[in-house]
Amino acid sequence: MLDLRGELGTVEAVGKYRIVLPLGQGGTADVYLAVADGPSGFTKLVVVKVLRKSLASDNEFRLMFVSEARLAARLHHPNIVQTNEVIEVDGAPVLVMEYLDGQPLSQVIVRGKQGGFTLAMQLRVIADALAGLHAAHELADFDGTPLGVVHRDVSPHNLFVTVEGHSKVLDFGIAKLERSLVETEVGTVKGKLRYMAPEQIAGDKLDRRADVYAAGVILWEALTGERMWKSLPEHEIRARVLAGDLPMPEIVRPDVPAALARIARRALARAPGDRYATARQLADDLEAAMAELRLEANQREIGAMIERLFEDVRAETKRTIETKLGRASMAKGLPAVSGTGETRVLPAVVRQRRMIAAGIAAAVLLLIGAVVARVASVATEANSATPAIAPPRHEVPVPAAPAAKPQTNLTATSPDATAKPDEIATAPVAPPRALRPTGGARTTAPAAAKRPQAVAAPPSSAPAIVPTVPPTVPPTVPPTVPPRTPAVDCAHPFFVDSDGIKRFRPECM
Repeated sequence: MLDLRGELGTVEAVGKYRIVLPLGQGGTADVYLAVADGPSGFTKLVVVKVLRKSLASDNEFRLMFVSEARLAARLHHPNIVQTNEVIEVDGAPVLVMEYLDGQPLSQVIVRGKQGGFTLAMQLRVIADALAGLHAAHELADFDGTPLGVVHRDVSPHNLFVTVEGHSKVLDFGIAKLERSLVETEVGTVKGKLRYMAPEQIAGDKLDRRADVYAAGVILWEALTGERMWKSLPEHEIRARVLAGDLPMPEIVRPDVPAALARIARRALARAPGDRYATARQLADDLEAAMAELRLEANQREIGAMIERLFEDVRAETKRTIETKLGRASMAKGLPAVSGTGETRVLPAVVRQRRMIAAGIAAAVLLLIGAVVARVASVATEANSATPAIAPPRHEVPVPAAPAAKPQTNLTATSPDATAKPDEIATAPVAPPRALRPTGGARTTAPAAAKRPQAVAAPPSSAPAIVPTVPPTVPPTVPPTVPPRTPAVDCAHPFFVDSDGIKRFRPECM
């Protein structure tokens, strides 16, 4: 949707970009602040430059705009506004550029007259802008052939100062390429008359030294604190520039330092050959004079001054952006933008993943809590129980076994094969074998305090009575209650002592 006309505040779309508010209108294009929606919910403020619909069908203007886009996409320098991409929407080319938080130098000069924006700061901005201009002038084609870029519209309106103190060159809209597809007609003048070089006014062929002249005019205005030709009509300006009849800065303002006045005069020379050959040469001389005169200013100081001078403008712009974005993105949940021009919104997928992660974390915490509670419960039960643990076998004194008949066919698991039934019946029961609890710890029945007496044999007519083994003392029996003495079981009348020797129990003899 490309119909951007309408009252201020109407939000329209240019391709994937949502228009927030207009920033300015030029002779051939309109500039808007827009929002770029990207993946993962990220958004960023950008500037879109759209060729006017009335000119989109004009082949000359269209080619000129496309030529600017082609050039801007090739320019990469800290002191040149960055072009992100060039798109075409509804048959009209659109230039997408980075959003800069700051003000044009023209506005900074006006407000700076109230105090604070010093000569040193202006010279620093000019020197940095000259670095960007030199990078554009040096641009070459992919085969190494110089493109011969000439901006042709260098002026305080196209030099931008950010709140970080950076100087940026804007708007290569009428820049001239030596190998351009669009040829300027002889005598056609493009640019701002006040900053035009004599050869530009005359319509002659231009090179980079025309931009050096325009930078000299900006330097002249910084030194004098006035606009050049401010009260003259255009025809007189043309005549005097072509004649080289320029007011010298030290004439307008006698306190201008001689070193700076000399630099301005050379940059404004009538003949291109008498000027600085490159923008870098002009910047080098300017910085040398600044160091000599101790006119120093860093980017941090310049940025702080821009923030102070335009605090009200920046606050109003921020409110407008937040209002427009809030109305335009209510359904998408887009938050208000930050001071950096970037916003972030969590899409449904990201929110869902975070909820799942939170649920998993909660489940893990609950599981850990249950395990801890179970371990504590088992420990409590173990402490409250009275386990019957016998002393190690090697600590129990073993009485000497009396002499007995030789035995045969004895194993660790079978009874005495030669024992008589009456002997088994009348013999005391041997203590039960150790019980192996489920937990894996070996627990044995407590040893009797003294040896149990033999049980008298019943009459031969009655069957033999074998006493039963009492059950293991339950865990609930208090530790002070002594356990019952178990009966001796002579079904296993032998045992293995600590030396590994198999011995008969005396109770079963």
